[in-house]
Amino acid sequence: MQTPDYKTPKCSIVVPTRDCLPYLNAALMSVAAQDILQNVSVETIVVDDGSSDGTRQWLEAQNMPNLRIITQNGIGPARARNLAIEAARGALIAFLDADDFWWPGKLRAQMEAHATHPDAAFSFSDYLHFDPDGALHGTGFEFWSYTVQKSGYHVLEDAEATLLGANLVGTSTVMARRDMLLRTNGFATSLPSAEDWDLWLRLAGMGEALVSGAITTSYLMRPGGETAKRGARIAAMEMILVRYANRSGSIAHASAKARGRLCAGQAEWARERGEPWNALTWRARAWSALREGRLLRAAASDVLAGMRQGAKL
Repeated sequence: MQTPDYKTPKCSIVVPTRDCLPYLNAALMSVAAQDILQNVSVETIVVDDGSSDGTRQWLEAQNMPNLRIITQNGIGPARARNLAIEAARGALIAFLDADDFWWPGKLRAQMEAHATHPDAAFSFSDYLHFDPDGALHGTGFEFWSYTVQKSGYHVLEDAEATLLGANLVGTSTVMARRDMLLRTNGFATSLPSAEDWDLWLRLAGMGEALVSGAITTSYLMRPGGETAKRGARIAAMEMILVRYANRSGSIAHASAKARGRLCAGQAEWARERGEPWNALTWRARAWSALREGRLLRAAASDVLAGMRQGAKL
């Protein structure tokens, strides 16, 4: 068996974390279990962004080959990832959030795809949602009603328009060329949210994207603070969509769909604030762009909530 040369990693794995110690072990174990590590060198860069749960001490006690620890004090995930990208030695960067984990073979299949398509800016795959109780909630691609061949990675046609119309990319599934990440200046720290979607769009505008329908990653859905998060995401989406306002062709069509999803987000935000009739108005705007059955079901729920609210007055 070939011994990996850890002085020259082929890939750098970037893991930002803040008070995620209950999940971090599973994330790093899923990295250690990747079979490609037997003959290809990688490094794992964990950015501990001001954890108060003993994360730093726990990391220092780990016997994980080529583990690098960077300590910060609450700079946020976008800056934390950018810092790790700057420090990385691998030509490829793989992202993994501290509360997610990879499935066996994920890293091998993706690195082989990039070897076959060396000009590709980045790659991604399907992923499975689960909650803290272990219940499964379908895949990311199922949510977006997107289908693609499950075996291997394939060039995503009209990538920028596709990803503008549907935010298919789960960050923990992504592998990207470091030089392309540096060329785009990485994750936009000026955005209040959605900096991941923004980056994938900018990368897709610069080079090929590869996609696989295989599930390679489990993604944890953690509750808490959804109303505040949704407001920030809506603000960020509005900022991002401005740059597509005057585009034509497939981009214009995709931008209209994205605007519809923005309206759907506004509807959910209104419902969370206890404004069902306002939510219904936004839902109607979303329906005009998207024509999705789930919008009708949500609209019916808005009406019932509004009627109940009126009955209490």
